[in-house]
Amino acid sequence: MHALFVKSLSVAIFFLTGGDPASPPNKQGELQVQLSGWTAAEGSVLLAVYDRSEDFLSENRYRELAVPLTSREPLTVRVGGLPFGRYAISAFHDANDNAELDTNFLGIPKESYGFSNNARGRFGPPSFEQAAFEFDTAAKQISIDLR
Repeated sequence: MHALFVKSLSVAIFFLTGGDPASPPNKQGELQVQLSGWTAAEGSVLLAVYDRSEDFLSENRYRELAVPLTSREPLTVRVGGLPFGRYAISAFHDANDNAELDTNFLGIPKESYGFSNNARGRFGPPSFEQAAFEFDTAAKQISIDLR
């Protein structure tokens, strides 16, 4: 009777933990975003992580970070504790630290900007699908060149 109980408990635990005893219970990791392309070591780089296409480029960001610039060298922003999933990232060099992407009278950005996959839109920003990538490993690195 005791052996049957232990076996039943083991089977229940196996299925409750996702069936793979070697897999971590929380599938998340660290995304490293290497950024480059600004021309002055002033202001900050603002980075926004989106997890839903309907929120892309809106105020409904999954996560956002601001990194003060101290040089013109590329930098790496670490986004830790990120659950596995599909994401898109936008970033821009906020040269005057006003927390906005400054544009000219035609709406064309005056500050450098970029997206994951180095996606570019034709007449405007790229879509979520163009910038989206799968995050499914404990550590992943992507690069974004601000233009």
